[in-house]
Amino acid sequence: MKIAQCAVLLFAISVVRPHFDPPSAQSTVARKSRWEPVLAPERRPSVKFLIEPRYSSISNSTDGIIMIQQGTDKSARYGFMKDTGYLIADTIYEDTLFLDHRATHTGSDGSSGYAEGLAPVKKNGRWGYIDMDGKVAIDFQYDSAGLFEEGLAVVDIGGKDRYIDRTGKTVLRPICERACSFHRGVAIVQRDGKYGFMARDGRWLIEPKYDNVDFGPHHSDAYEKNGFVWIIKGDLQGLVKLTGNGRVQVLAEPRYSRIRPYENNKASFTLLHKDEDGCYGLRMTEGYLDETGKEIARWVAVDDKGVPQKDKDPFRKSGAAVQDKNHKWGYVDDNLNSVIACQYDEEFSFNDRGWAIVRAAGRYGVIDRKGKLLLDPVYQTLEAWVEDYIIAQRQGRQFLVSSRDFRKIGDEYDWIEPGTEVHKVRRNGRYGGIDSRGKELVSPLYDDCRIETGYAWVKQNNEWIYLDVPGGQRKFGIVCDDVHWFVDGFAEAKRGDHWGVIDTQGRVVVPFSFDSTCVLGKGLVSVEERERYGIVKIERGRHDSMQLQVWIAPTHNPEYSSDEVTPGN
Repeated sequence: MKIAQCAVLLFAISVVRPHFDPPSAQSTVARKSRWEPVLAPERRPSVKFLIEPRYSSISNSTDGIIMIQQGTDKSARYGFMKDTGYLIADTIYEDTLFLDHRATHTGSDGSSGYAEGLAPVKKNGRWGYIDMDGKVAIDFQYDSAGLFEEGLAVVDIGGKDRYIDRTGKTVLRPICERACSFHRGVAIVQRDGKYGFMARDGRWLIEPKYDNVDFGPHHSDAYEKNGFVWIIKGDLQGLVKLTGNGRVQVLAEPRYSRIRPYENNKASFTLLHKDEDGCYGLRMTEGYLDETGKEIARWVAVDDKGVPQKDKDPFRKSGAAVQDKNHKWGYVDDNLNSVIACQYDEEFSFNDRGWAIVRAAGRYGVIDRKGKLLLDPVYQTLEAWVEDYIIAQRQGRQFLVSSRDFRKIGDEYDWIEPGTEVHKVRRNGRYGGIDSRGKELVSPLYDDCRIETGYAWVKQNNEWIYLDVPGGQRKFGIVCDDVHWFVDGFAEAKRGDHWGVIDTQGRVVVPFSFDSTCVLGKGLVSVEERERYGIVKIERGRHDSMQLQVWIAPTHNPEYSSDEVTPGN
C-alpha cells in the first residue's frame, strides 16, 4: 500500500523516538516499531498523503496530556501521549482517570489523568500507576486507585481504603469504609456510615458524626480554592473550612436548610421551620453568615400563613416589581409605597447600574430607579448582553446604544450578532464586523464574516480571506468551503468533503485528505479517516519551510508488507 505520492522528493525514515535520522531518498522501510514517521517537505498545497490512522478516539490536550483510545464500550483500551507528540503509553489499559472518562471526587474542571507525575491505570482488572514515560511505577494490585494529592493517593484492596506514597508503600490505613484525598493536610473519611476529618498522622480532627458531606455547587472555587466543605445531618446543612496545615474550622454546625457559597465575604442561608407535628410548615427565615460563621443578619421572609414579609435584606437593593388588577407592572419600595406607577406590559428588574428595560404599548425603553426615562419606549427590541452596550432595533434597523449615557454609537445595520468585544454585522445581505464602540472593523462587503479580536475570516465567492483587525488588511486568501479559528498558529480548513490544516501564512500544512482534522496545539493535529484517528505533527524545517511528520501506527497484521514512498503527483 502506498503511503504518499507527491511531486517533490519524499524521505521515509526509520526512527527510535524522539530523534529522527533520515536515510537516503526513496528508501523502502518495513515498519516494525510502535510509531514511525514519514517526513516530507510540504511546499505545494497539492501534496496529498494517504494515512491510515488506527485509533477510535483522540482527546484534546489537558495539561499537556492527550488520551488515545482503541475500541469502544467494554472493549475500549486507553493510552497517553504528550502534546509534543511523544507516546507515553499505547492503548493497553482498560481504564484511566482522564477528564473525559471519569470525574474525580473534587469535581474539578479538568484532569489529565496524571497528578504529581503518576497516573492510575487499570490492566487485567487491577489498578496500578505509570510514570510520564509510561513505565510501571507501582504494580497492578489495587481494586481502585485515585490521583496523588499532597504526596499520597487513596487505593482500595478488598474493600478497604488506604493511603500510599509514590513508592507504593502504605503509610496510613484508617479503619473506614471510604477515604478521600488529602487537601490542605486534611482528609474526609467515612466510618460506620458517618463522615469526619482526619490529619495526615491518622488523628481525628473531627470525629465521624455527619451523615454526608458536599463540596458545594461550584466545587473548584468552594473546595479546591477556598477549602469549604458542607457538612450534613439529616436535612440540615453546616459549613467547615480547611484552613491549611492540617487544621479544620467549624463555621456552622448543621442547623440551616441551605447555605449558599460565599460572595463578597458573606454567605446567605435559608431556614425552613417545622410545625408542632414535626413537619415543615410555611414559615421561612433568611439571613447571612460572615467569614467566621457568625450570623450578621436574620429576618422572617415568609410567615406561618405563607405570606411574604417585608424584605429586610440589608445587602439587597430596595424595592420590588408589582402588578395591578389591569395586569400592568410598576415598582414599590420596602414599605410598599409606589415608586413607579403600574404602566408597563412586562415585569422588570433593575441591574447593578440602576436601570431596567421596560415595555409599553409593545415598544421597549429604559428607566432608572425613580422611573425617569433614559430611553423612550420606541424600540422594537432592546437587548442588554454585556455591561457596556445595548443592541437596539428601530424600524427594522439595529444599532448599538451605550449603557452609560444611552446615546447611539456607530452605524445602523440589518442585524448585529451579540458579542463581548467584537460583533458580526449584516447590511443588504453582506457581512462585516464592528467593535463594542460601534467602530467598523470590517466593512460589510462579504458573503460571510467570522470576526475575533485581532483578525477575521471573510468569504468572497469561493475564497476565505484572512484579514488583520483592525485595519482590514488582507493577509492571504484560500479557496475552501469552510475554515475554523487558529489555534497555536494553525486552523482546520475544508475543501469539498475533506479537511486539512493551514497556517497563518495560508500554506497548506496538512493536505485536504481527511474526513476531519482537529488542531490540538503545539503543532499536533488529530486526523480522521474512515472513523479511525491518528496524529499528525507539523514542524518547521530549515528556512522556515513546513515539514509534515505523520505518525503511523502498524496495521492489525504485524507481518504486513513494506510500504513504499515514491515521488509523483
